[in-house]
Amino acid sequence: MRAFITIMSIMIPISVMALWTKTTWPSDGNITCLATNGNVIAAGAMKNLFGVGGVYISTDGQTWTAKNSGVPDTVLSLFMKGNEMYAGTKAGVYYSSNLGDSWVAKNTGLPSNNPVYGFASIGATLFAGTKTGVYLSTDNGTNWVAKNTGIPTTATVNSLMPLGTNIFASVSQGVYLSTNNGTSWTSKLPSQWGSKYISCMSSVGTNLFAASLGAGVYESSDGAQTWSVAGLAMAEVASIVSTDTTTFAAAGTFGINRIYMTTKSDGSSWRTCDSGIATTIKTQALCLFGYDLYAGTATKGVWRKSLTEMIGVEKNPAAIIHKEELGVYPNPASQAAVILNPYNRATAISIYSATGSLVDHFIMAAGSNVSWPTAVIPPGRYVLRMDGKVSKFINILK
Repeated sequence: MRAFITIMSIMIPISVMALWTKTTWPSDGNITCLATNGNVIAAGAMKNLFGVGGVYISTDGQTWTAKNSGVPDTVLSLFMKGNEMYAGTKAGVYYSSNLGDSWVAKNTGLPSNNPVYGFASIGATLFAGTKTGVYLSTDNGTNWVAKNTGIPTTATVNSLMPLGTNIFASVSQGVYLSTNNGTSWTSKLPSQWGSKYISCMSSVGTNLFAASLGAGVYESSDGAQTWSVAGLAMAEVASIVSTDTTTFAAAGTFGINRIYMTTKSDGSSWRTCDSGIATTIKTQALCLFGYDLYAGTATKGVWRKSLTEMIGVEKNPAAIIHKEELGVYPNPASQAAVILNPYNRATAISIYSATGSLVDHFIMAAGSNVSWPTAVIPPGRYVLRMDGKVSKFINILK
């Protein structure tokens, strides 16, 4: 059965020809992670023969400034929340309250020398994924408590993804879901697939993608109750990110490294979009910032490519040209989400929380766009209704 699944998910990719360009990185560093708060993009690097390590930030997406005062030179993960930053390192968590100008260790409750591979937050609760499971903090990282009931004691947590009030953990032994703020976790990959090494996750609307190291991408359209193989067979997928319509994945197979994209919500077909980056260069992190997709590589710094050239994003405040449907960008959003009414008529917009409470309501003029201030809205998944009908989901991250 396993061989059959592998054969069926092989495909011939179609290339998207627009080129990637290299940003002005201080050296050809080993980029391990990328993060953004909407106004700034940050990169974490590991010091090695290819360049310097630590934390770097950019406000224009092209030039970078070192922000390494007090943080180790091997950074494995980054998380941004306004001007606050968290860096996951081999020596635990480091915190900055001023966009990286200074850092302090925040490791009370964490095992010593415990590598931290990912962060996420739901409201005031901060989660950290580590080599020894999930840890939770409710005081900005000052104190941490283990929250691993249901997760194997030998599991490494590679990344965390909040979805509404729930949170998913990408684990070295599968996908785990918590519906009670980390108090307990439930395995969500089919047991007959065995223990798959899941590196990261992403979502498009109601569809979930789980990326693995060595077995491609899995997809679920029912909240992780059931999964199907979604392509990139046998690939080691290091990073996966999504807009509201498109998913990008950085994957390597037999030493050949590519960046793929799919506009299919079930991931049924993928095409390459990596022209300009040699396939000998491994991409380890992807991030959406402004109107570009960014790629952090293992040996050649940070690269970027215009979303306009790949998925038809317009460089205007609406940022989307999918004229046949209501547009939302960026999605997920942290500071603001731009909503575009593509129709030649006035449209009533209602936004509801995951529990059904009305959050906002307004009328959009024909062909207009509105910047909805998500910075003042609690994080989670929201339902956007157009003229009373469900049209989009908006994910708000903090």
